[in-house]
Amino acid sequence: MKLIYQIGGGSIALLLLGEIGLRLYGFAEAPLYKASDSYEYIAKPNQDIMRFGNHIHYNSYSQRSDEPDTTKVIILGLGDSVIFGGVQVDQDDIATSLFTKETGMQMLNISAGSWGPDNCAAYLRENGLFGAKAMFLVVSKP
Repeated sequence: MKLIYQIGGGSIALLLLGEIGLRLYGFAEAPLYKASDSYEYIAKPNQDIMRFGNHIHYNSYSQRSDEPDTTKVIILGLGDSVIFGGVQVDQDDIATSLFTKETGMQMLNISAGSWGPDNCAAYLRENGLFGAKAMFLVVSKP
């Protein structure tokens, strides 16, 4: 009987440690998304989370960027999962963040996992061009 209690207690302790470890690693913090009649779906705005050890940030326009900075030249980075980065890529390592750091201009990341040009166009019709001087479109080959 004592062995059963030891095995049961050890199993519960192992499950609790596993749960705590996974939560600390960010397993419980998934980015939230919202549906759109215009462009299917997009990340919910104003999220700042850690997922699988990576920092993920969405501004008030659901862009994976800092808030648009009108003191900088703004370029729109539009596209699909390639520019979006997903939760596997840290905020500082996505292409738009690297471009922003290296050039002093700001590239807004307007993208989502499976977006195409039609989704990007619908987003821009709904939200405007943010005073951008240029656009950069990245789409994967079908």
